[in-house]
Amino acid sequence: MTSFTWFFACLLAYAAGCINAAYYWARLRHGIDIREFGSGTAGARNIGRRYGLRGFVLILFLDAALGALAVVIGLLVAGTQSLLPGCCAVLAVIGHVFPIQMRGRGGKGVAKALGAILTLLLAQATVYLWLFVPLVSVFLLFTNRKNLRRYMQKLTPIK
Repeated sequence: MTSFTWFFACLLAYAAGCINAAYYWARLRHGIDIREFGSGTAGARNIGRRYGLRGFVLILFLDAALGALAVVIGLLVAGTQSLLPGCCAVLAVIGHVFPIQMRGRGGKGVAKALGAILTLLLAQATVYLWLFVPLVSVFLLFTNRKNLRRYMQKLTPIK
C-alpha cells in the first residue's frame, strides 16, 4: 500500500466527516442555519431542541452512518491489521467538528464518533451501545432546565 492510498483514504474520511447531516437537513428542509439556534453548533442535539425526537434520531443515525462510512473506507483500503481505520475515524470526527465548507463551525462530533467506534469495535458494539444509550438518556434528562428545577424542588426539605 502506497502513501498516496493512505492520503486518499484519509481525505475521503475527512470529506465524509465534513458532511454535516444536521446543517444540510435544516438548510434543505427548513431553509435555516441550525447554528443560529440553541447551542450554536450543527448537531443532532441542536436539531432535537428545535424539531423534536424524530429530527434528533434521524440526524444521530445519519451522522453515525457517516462516521461508520469513514471507518469502512479505512478497512477496505488497509484491512483490520492497520492503523488506517482508526486514523479515518479520527479524521471523520475532526471533519465534523471543523468542516472546511462551513468555515470550521460544525458539530461536536459525538454521533460521528459513536458510528466510528461501533464500526471499529464491532465485537464490543453491543456492550458500548447498552452503555451509551442510557448514559445519553440520563444526560439529556438531567440537563433539561425544567427537569433540574423539578428534581431540586424534590431534594429541598419542606418546612
